[in-house]
Amino acid sequence: MHQAILKLFVGNFLLFSIYPLQAQKTEIVSAYGYEKCIRLFNEKTEVIINPDVGGRIMRYATDGKNIIQENPAHDGWVWDGTNMPPGKYLAGGRFDIGPSKFRSIQRKHWFGPWSYEITDGAQVVLISERDEENGIQLKRTFKLHKKSSALKIEQEILNISHEKLRLAHWGRAFLKAGGTLYLPVNPMSKYPKGFAMYLPNRVVNFNPGLEETVTITNDHLVISGPFSQQKIDMDLAVGRVSYFFEDLLFRNTFEVHPGKPYGDITAANFSTWYNGLDMVEIEPIGPWEWIEPGESISFAENWQLVNVPAWTCNEEMIIQAAAFSGKVAGYAPAYFDHTRNAMAVNSIKYPSQYAAAGMIFNYPDGLYDVSLTSLTETDGESSYQLWINDQMIGQFQNPESEIDYREYSYAWKSVSINKGDVIRVASIAHTNGKVPEKDGTAYARGRWRSLSLSAQCKND
Repeated sequence: MHQAILKLFVGNFLLFSIYPLQAQKTEIVSAYGYEKCIRLFNEKTEVIINPDVGGRIMRYATDGKNIIQENPAHDGWVWDGTNMPPGKYLAGGRFDIGPSKFRSIQRKHWFGPWSYEITDGAQVVLISERDEENGIQLKRTFKLHKKSSALKIEQEILNISHEKLRLAHWGRAFLKAGGTLYLPVNPMSKYPKGFAMYLPNRVVNFNPGLEETVTITNDHLVISGPFSQQKIDMDLAVGRVSYFFEDLLFRNTFEVHPGKPYGDITAANFSTWYNGLDMVEIEPIGPWEWIEPGESISFAENWQLVNVPAWTCNEEMIIQAAAFSGKVAGYAPAYFDHTRNAMAVNSIKYPSQYAAAGMIFNYPDGLYDVSLTSLTETDGESSYQLWINDQMIGQFQNPESEIDYREYSYAWKSVSINKGDVIRVASIAHTNGKVPEKDGTAYARGRWRSLSLSAQCKND
């Protein structure tokens, strides 16, 4: 059964903000025991970068909630060329160079100070010291979107030696422990189960068994906590990592290159490492590439941090479209319309093809009432589909409207959804021929704003 509700949209809804709306997007602040940290921010998102020790991210937060691991014992710690931080492992959102067997004796880029330049209101460029011993110098560019949590980090590895070098990007961000990590299993993986696990003394098990905290659900490797070992490698076909921690969803997307060599012992393009205590390490790995003297290679990570509602029975949970990934195999890509806070289809490129956005369901198994809120448009009546894994739950078409961007809700009752299922919303552009545009007529872009779910308590 379903039901539809039409609601008048009278303006962009007000988002809770911990910072007032300002034109300035960067400032130098004192944080974590350091006097010259760089703060990037917009209405909801805050990034704090430490150029004094390793050029790393100390804080990545939305609505004041930080996903980056923090260690107060490291506050104000400075490298003198020989000392190590308390507990050995430097906290924060770190980036390195690989393969993992590469270890600079001096570790200038890892522990040392970086110079910085603020190139515009929301972009920071860091430059490491020249490492003459190893013939490298690194450049990192941090770019925060003006309205969302989208943070692009690009690392460039420059060969300053007189010989060819073969190196790779190695992301090594420490996130807070206690969440659940979802990784898409490559159907053509070189590993029998899609992942390999490191044993002591760097021995690798290429066909490890599943465990209570390491399972496979709907073609995703699900890691819900520390496991018998500490490190897992994967050869992802899609560079996408989703990590749920409390009411936050951290997503990291990056390019993978199946046709290029990767330099670690397992030829992996992604690793994760749990220390069993306070952090989980997210490690995108770039291809192992030759760099000519004076030349460089680069690799980009695209971070996103969004709020997802905590599960509460008998109460509606509203998941905003921003929590969905706009790249789904077999569909045109969806894009996020920041002005209208909605997922949408590029009707110019894909006028007759469904675009989809997906999200992993990280709530308890149950029967849920599900409602999709779309936006009507005067130039067309787009159609929408709701899928759970490979089953289409239903579809509907927007009604005609004389007002753009009205909210329209369409509901399904008692939908069975299990933890780890993939929820997919697909929409298609449509023209009703009523609004002239250039040599034809304008299209509605299949915009939708949110998905709401509600489940009964088990004892009701």
